[in-house]
Amino acid sequence: MAKQYTGEKINVYFEPKRCVHAAECVRGLGKVFDVDQRPWVQPDNASVEDVIKVIERCPSGALTYESPLYERETHGQTRVTYGDDGEIFMYGDFDLVHNGEVIHLNRAIFTSDVSNTDNPPFYSKSFSKQGDKAQFYKKIQDEENDN
Repeated sequence: MAKQYTGEKINVYFEPKRCVHAAECVRGLGKVFDVDQRPWVQPDNASVEDVIKVIERCPSGALTYESPLYERETHGQTRVTYGDDGEIFMYGDFDLVHNGEVIHLNRAIFTSDVSNTDNPPFYSKSFSKQGDKAQFYKKIQDEENDN
């Protein structure tokens, strides 16, 4: 279940079980995403545009937003990339049907080995066993932005 952080012009949602700790949010906009603050997400500490840009860099889709000023995040053609450790990175607009529930997603990381995750079918949130994948995810997003 996603936690909501309410701002004047934008609401930010964070789903911790989907987070893979790539830290795009913290590195990208530390005055909004600060793990040393409570709450750790302060949507009004930057422009709506800057908050959206950083949220859309979140590779797992753990961060999403809602704003009356901007349309929902959309992408062109859905792209699927397989990683070396069996992770499946999906970037684009798609619906996931899991356990009879339909979930609309625009970014997600799945695993083909559900024994290696605490939130199937999503990839494990811990990088401790897998090493730092931030560069892998950044490369995929950069390729998507170039298209």
